[in-house]
Amino acid sequence: MILAAQFSPLFYSRISPWLYAICLILLIAVFFFGETRNNATRWIDIGISFQPSELLKIAMPLVVARYIASGSIPLNNTNIVVSLVLVLLPTALIFKQPDLGTSVLIAFSGLVIIFLSGIKKRYLFSAIILFLGCLPFIWKTIHPFQQQRVLTFLDPEKDPLGAGYHIIQSKIAIGSGGLFGKGWLNGTQGQLDFLPKEQRILFFQFWQKNLG
Repeated sequence: MILAAQFSPLFYSRISPWLYAICLILLIAVFFFGETRNNATRWIDIGISFQPSELLKIAMPLVVARYIASGSIPLNNTNIVVSLVLVLLPTALIFKQPDLGTSVLIAFSGLVIIFLSGIKKRYLFSAIILFLGCLPFIWKTIHPFQQQRVLTFLDPEKDPLGAGYHIIQSKIAIGSGGLFGKGWLNGTQGQLDFLPKEQRILFFQFWQKNLG
């Protein structure tokens, strides 16, 4: 973050189209040269393995903001369509890997920029209605394990010792920290191994249970 702060906003604006293009090329390359792990093809190995979708978390808001800033505000119909294409094209590629969580995050990061640009309310309401109307179709197209993750997220108590265990223990860890936390490395859920080790690296849980 300290290093990133040394560059001007103009620098990020200039590199955003190139970074976005590189991300698209890498996302397409994943389907031909990517590594498959746990039935998902998300990684490229060039000596080290990495997910191209991670780079898009930076590139997406930058390129959408650059495009919107270069046009008229509030956005006209053409600007809205182009902005949506910029968001939905890589989102679809990531969704196909499949990676539901990252695709939703990438889409959200781009759509937030569009909505904050002063989009007319009727477009916003139309988008919400369209999204709600598409939910049954989206639900049928996602994989069973993705459906299970969504159901577990909405109601982890249905399987407290199985799929919902991580979420329940995470909620307990966050709640037990209270307003001021329990002190550095004094969080009981982690220290007593109730919180799975792979979950302890999540920054928000760690911060809340220890420091409030």
